[in-house]
Amino acid sequence: MVRWSSKYSRKEFEEKRRECLEVAANGGVLISPFIHPKEKEIRDLGIEMGASIIQIQENGFPELYKPSGKFFDLCKEGRLLIIAPAEYKSRKIDFTREIAMNMNQMAEAVLENMHMMAEMISQYR
Repeated sequence: MVRWSSKYSRKEFEEKRRECLEVAANGGVLISPFIHPKEKEIRDLGIEMGASIIQIQENGFPELYKPSGKFFDLCKEGRLLIIAPAEYKSRKIDFTREIAMNMNQMAEAVLENMHMMAEMISQYR
């Protein structure tokens, strides 16, 4: 999970960054809302390294939604999954710290379930 915190020391963030890029280099999946510029930097470096991405977004999807640019290409390649916890709302949503925290909790829950599923799959091999 890619997550930046203002509580991280420079050394802690660099260690987290190294871990995430190691996952990317090994063809892993990076998951996050990718809110902070440092999270987006890791996402973009991971994409260049071949990682797959699960991105949490705060608003759902309007009818006929499709990502644009490089994100469209990543979806086409099966390397990007965008998920949202709610239906699309056309009105502007004030992005708050609480929303950001909820999105990070959602990313953590997805990650935990991915680990659980991987363990279950390995039992059948």
